[in-house]
Amino acid sequence: MKVAIIEYQYYEESQTGHLIKNIEDFSTIVCRVLLTKHSSGIAHSKKTIQLDHSNQGKDVGAKLVGIDYLIYAGYEFDFLILLHDKRSPHSSLGDFWFKELTKIFTPKYFSILKKKITRPRVGICCSAKYLKSEYNSQSDSFQTSNNELLKDLISCYSLEAAFPYNFVAGTIFCCKWSPVKDFFTINKPLKIKATLETGNVQDVGQGTYTHSWERLMSWIITSKGYLIKGV
Repeated sequence: MKVAIIEYQYYEESQTGHLIKNIEDFSTIVCRVLLTKHSSGIAHSKKTIQLDHSNQGKDVGAKLVGIDYLIYAGYEFDFLILLHDKRSPHSSLGDFWFKELTKIFTPKYFSILKKKITRPRVGICCSAKYLKSEYNSQSDSFQTSNNELLKDLISCYSLEAAFPYNFVAGTIFCCKWSPVKDFFTINKPLKIKATLETGNVQDVGQGTYTHSWERLMSWIITSKGYLIKGV
């Protein structure tokens, strides 16, 4: 199982070293793209490429930079892992969210993830608790402040086939690389990143492109007929 990892480290002290070690034990890491502004306190592994990220678009912006690099560099692999040191200091549940989102990369669950993601129809594997859908078919709307932006983006990128619009909240998951590569070869990641908000943006009361793309990162895969499976 050949994988590439795109990892965003906002905080100087790494929380992901043990996860990278687990992934190495269960698969072959072709490249780890590490997005961070820090030069110390980061858990490095073999084949790590460190890039700077301004935090525009938070972890979503960082992942777009990483995807751009992987396409440009021409790495050959089958699966992409998206990871970041999610702490969500605005919520008392931040640490719990991180542990639940990343448990799929622990020895207990990674073998299950590996079996599921290698099935032909499965495009994404994630923590089952964070497989979400906000779409209401009766009102033809999304039950989120991002509703209008989501509708515009679905139309812009022809993602209607992603219905019923399930997505991975938190954007930490393993997915097939080919649909991601195909989409972002046409739709340039850095141009999309330029539309994302700066700073510690939240979508409470008002939608954001950053949080809308959190959802689209799943839909660009499911719109091609792939399924999301929880672990």
